[in-house]
Amino acid sequence: MNDALDIFMKLARIVPMVAFSLFSLPVAHPQQVTGSISGSARDSSGLALDRAQLKLLSMATGAERVAQTNESGDFVITGVDPGQYKLSVQAPGFKTFERTGITVGVSERLAVGNLTLQLGDVSERITVLAEGTTVQTASARSARAPSPARRCKGSSFMDALSPRWWLCCRAWSTRSGRPRGTSAAATPRASM
Repeated sequence: MNDALDIFMKLARIVPMVAFSLFSLPVAHPQQVTGSISGSARDSSGLALDRAQLKLLSMATGAERVAQTNESGDFVITGVDPGQYKLSVQAPGFKTFERTGITVGVSERLAVGNLTLQLGDVSERITVLAEGTTVQTASARSARAPSPARRCKGSSFMDALSPRWWLCCRAWSTRSGRPRGTSAAATPRASM
């Protein structure tokens, strides 16, 4: 009877520790693979077309996404899977504009530029075979790994639950942004 009680007491101490260890593991965040398409809709004189209707058709799956331009005639379609697309733009009093041969890569931000609609009936179509320009969103400065102090300050709540995060940030002072025990003269400063 005493052995059973000892085993129960040991398990009662071990189970909470194991449960805490499992819940404190870092959460794996999925890689973003979708891209985006941006541009603007204009008339032949260069004026913005407010609330023009956009349709993005996947050539592989036939799936269609619908969007609308803002008051400046600009649009951004996010969450676009990699592949080939056809983009159609419609506005009252203008011919339907179509651009085919649009290729979106993994995590690519594709700028298709100004899409110019011609006056005419909506049933008339203008088809353009062209591709957009890839926009570079990272600079050489942002490509470098952030300092441990920046990693701590910019971390999410889920990161703060990780023991690795606490070990990383424990050595960094939040006031000075440099390791504890070092002076300002000993820490090199990044030039802007």
